[in-house]
Order: sequence, then C-alpha cells, then structure tokens
Amino acid sequence: MTSASMQLSPDRIQYLKKRKQQKSQAQVILLITLIVAAVIFLCLLIAAIANANVLFKSDKPATPGGTHDTPAQSATLQPFDTPSSGKAAGPLILVNSSHAYVFPETTDNLISIFSNRTPIAGTEDTYTYKVSGSNLLLDVKALNALNSWMDAFYAATGERDAIVNSAYRTFEDQKGLNSEIAAGYSDSHTGYLISLKVYKDSNTYSLTDPKVKDTYQWLTDNCYKYGFIVRYPDGKETKTGVSDYSYAFRYVGVPHATYIHEHNLCLEEYIELLHGYLHTGDHLIINTAAGNYEVFYIPASTESNTTIYKTDRAIVSGDNDSGFIITNPIS
Repeated sequence: MTSASMQLSPDRIQYLKKRKQQKSQAQVILLITLIVAAVIFLCLLIAAIANANVLFKSDKPATPGGTHDTPAQSATLQPFDTPSSGKAAGPLILVNSSHAYVFPETTDNLISIFSNRTPIAGTEDTYTYKVSGSNLLLDVKALNALNSWMDAFYAATGERDAIVNSAYRTFEDQKGLNSEIAAGYSDSHTGYLISLKVYKDSNTYSLTDPKVKDTYQWLTDNCYKYGFIVRYPDGKETKTGVSDYSYAFRYVGVPHATYIHEHNLCLEEYIELLHGYLHTGDHLIINTAAGNYEVFYIPASTESNTTIYKTDRAIVSGDNDSGFIITNPIS
C-alpha cells in the first residue's frame, strides 16, 4: 500500500475533529455535574448537622435554677385573649410602696385558714399548726400549699406550735395598724401573705428566737419547696422598702419560689428579672423536684384585651406592673 493511500480523506478528518469536540464537551458536562452534585451533598450535610444541633439543644436538660434556652415545648403555645386588667391579679403580683393593690370586686378566692386546716391523721381536731383567730383568710391555693408545708414540718420534727398570726387584710384593717406599710400598698391585701411565729408555753416567739430557732428554722429553710418565699428578707430593704419583717411569707408558687431561693432574690428583683424573658425571645427554664417549667413575660396591651400565649396547663399571673407572667409546665 502506498503512502498516498494512507492519507485520510477530508470527510474523515472532519469526522474525527467532531468526535474529539463531542468528547471534550461530554467531559465538561460530566465535570459540571459532579461539581453540582458535590455542592448539593455538602448543603444537605450542613443542614443535617444544623438540625441535629437544634434537636440536641432542645432536648438538653436544664441546669438547676434555670437556663436561658428556649425549649422545644414553646411550639405548643397557643394564643388566647385575656382582659388587660388581669395584670393586677395572680400569685406573682407585686404590691409595695410604688405598686398599689387593685382591690377586686369579689374575694371568692379567700377562705378561712382556721376551718380548712387538715387534721393530723387519726384525729379530728388536732392540727399541725395554730391560727390566732378564726377570722383569718387566705387564698385557696396558698392555703393548700400552707397545709402541705406545715404537715411536712410536723412529719419532720413532731412540732406543731407554729402559729399564723396574720393573713389577708382589708384596706381598713391595714389603715388601723401602726405600720410602716400604708393601706392600699400592703402585700397582705393579696391574700397570699402570712405572718408566721411560734406560740409555745403561752409565749409567742419569732422563728429566729434562740429558744425555738434550732427547730423552727426548718420552716424558713424549706418554705420554697411549697411555693412560699420570705417576702422581706434581710439585706433587701432598699428593694422591698420594708425592714425587720423576716417572719412574713408570701406564696408565689413552687417554680418561682425555687428560683428566688436559689438565687437569693426578693420578689422585686425577681419580677424585674422576668421582664427580660419575653415570649418572643428566650424563656427562663426552672427545674424543681416537682418538674420543669418555662417562664416568660408578655407586656399588657393598652387595649382592653391582651393576647397571651400558653398551654392548657399554664399558670397566668399578672405582675401588677406592666404585664403577665406565663408559667408553663414542660415535664
């Protein structure tokens, strides 16, 4: 075969060039496809990692006393309209020299302490604590908590000489006292406050009196477990405006009393702290022996109704200042 016969025809050369171009294009398309697939895979991987982090954060148990995490349970909160005037009612209302109590139209929530104590098991008229008079009234939730508190004290010590010597006071009741707390500005108007002392051997002692302190200090040390706080603790006079009244106990509910106790706060400081936990932001998580709670604040509307967000088990309380505190059980 001669060299002339080995030469390619123009058509053959054109064909080979076209095949080479097609092969190059196919390689480019394959490379682009691989790059796009890699990018998509990387995006999916990043999204999966981010989602796993969110789930891990939501399921993480809160540390004792509270955290700043917004829990997954917040997604179950539903909107409800409530009268804006309700900000002046509830176990977390603040009543002091700058927050006047708003007296309600009725006091149906108040019941007799004397008549609603639970008798010691096996008896009909022997009780775990005393009451200075049959006319003393308390909010029903606070009284149930008081009974549990006093029953636990009796079980722990066998003592039953603690005495409730004051509770709910009307405006006129407070006005008739020689007190540094003016009528209309007393926490005793709320029905959540009691004064507690010891009546033993025909004598009355404060809980801190050396003659009874060793035994009755238990009441102060454990009151938070039953929803009570020392309303006017020593060292907080500049916040509360009241001094020398450490035997006054105020019902606020177990989660709030627990947080206040663990962080050495007075009620004024606690309400101020809660105002920083808006519904739209982080919620305060509080752990107690009875369960965990998320707590947040919703400012009251200037309209007649305020939209609040809660679950069916949530407790709603006004703060008697500017809005509502929502306490939602989450476990």
